[in-house]
Amino acid sequence: LKKALIIFALGLGCQAAFAQKTFTAKNGAEFPANEIGISYGGINFPEFANVLGGALGEAFTFGQAEIEDMTCSGCISLEYLRYVTPYIGVGVTAAAETFHLTFKDSKDPGNSVMMLAMPTFKASWFRKEHVGMYSKASVGACLAASKNDTNVIFAFQATPVGIEAGSTSIRGFAEFGIGFQSLLCAGVRYCF
Repeated sequence: LKKALIIFALGLGCQAAFAQKTFTAKNGAEFPANEIGISYGGINFPEFANVLGGALGEAFTFGQAEIEDMTCSGCISLEYLRYVTPYIGVGVTAAAETFHLTFKDSKDPGNSVMMLAMPTFKASWFRKEHVGMYSKASVGACLAASKNDTNVIFAFQATPVGIEAGSTSIRGFAEFGIGFQSLLCAGVRYCF
């Protein structure tokens, strides 16, 4: 696995070193062809499922399975995108989030972790030198693991509206979407 990761990283490095470095948009602005972003978001499908599952568990046991503590860390995401045209980017998104659910009178807290890996497609539909708007879609797999169980499930994120602002190399962004990353997320991206 270590050798495979090293070969993958070298391949990405070679691809970036020999590929086109910038694109010129229709408005004449020049943009870097690669970007790496990190973001934080909350209110996603797994959080909703934990809240709903805990509430239903309490309701169907008539209060016998009373929730004592329920917390979610929020989803932290890392993303790499490569623009293949001035307006279309493709890449990969990795994300992680932890959950904690404890029922009253239970000695075993329900801790779990979710890890995502999803190919990503981004379409920039408004692109100026210091501000841009885009839509994004990701589909992939989620590894959901707890003390007693591990599952791989289908994961997705659909972002109809994202806005970014800043310089051509460093940009802050906010996204409104639905799926496994978040309903709302914000972050920063480095473009090179």
